[in-house]
Amino acid sequence: MGFKSIIQLAEQKNLGGRHLVCKGDFPMKILHVDDLENWRGIIPRVLSEHEVVSFATLAAAKASKEDFDAYIVDGSIDREFDGIAWAKELQKAGKKVAILSAGNPVDGVPFFDKAPFDDQALRLFLS
Repeated sequence: MGFKSIIQLAEQKNLGGRHLVCKGDFPMKILHVDDLENWRGIIPRVLSEHEVVSFATLAAAKASKEDFDAYIVDGSIDREFDGIAWAKELQKAGKKVAILSAGNPVDGVPFFDKAPFDDQALRLFLS
């Protein structure tokens, strides 16, 4: 489901986007990987109702032995597009995954743009 589909889903559910609350199992355990330190601070703050474990490198994220409910991956972490490739692998393995990046959406993988960042759309994806 792409970014536009998520917004359409919110509109269909009449959620309005003001105080969107995720439904489902709480808290979710979410792996977040981003090479930019500021984003490793932003995501845990905006998803404070969940347990977010952030990593600075793709190797560290892949080495984690923990079981996660969802994955939020930067599009390019250590090399250009390496995060996108891992997100596609995770998706093929049946994991709930989204790409959070500055750039163009990726076909077939939910994508959230960093500029402008829409935390409500990300919350809806996780619900």
